[in-house]
Amino acid sequence: MSFTREQTLARLRQRIDAGEPIIGGGAGTGITAKFARAQRADVIVLCHGGPIAMPEDAQYVLSRTNGVNGFYGASSMERLPVESALVEQVRRFKAIRFK
Repeated sequence: MSFTREQTLARLRQRIDAGEPIIGGGAGTGITAKFARAQRADVIVLCHGGPIAMPEDAQYVLSRTNGVNGFYGASSMERLPVESALVEQVRRFKAIRFK
């Protein structure tokens, strides 16, 4: 399904007028934040996913982006740490030597 620019703006304005949350995403998070806040001051902008897998990645993005309130982690906070811990634990078990 695709919408024209005018249809998209009308749909967004209806949600704003109804006080409904608008959830969006895309590249250029800083510019997205700027334009979203031009319409509503209560917008919360988070970076998430993609190449942001480690705390250092999030720090890199947050230190180079304006208007972003924080980072939302999913796999980077749930799955990836467990995978790292499992790999380390298996490595330790594999290192067991028999007499």
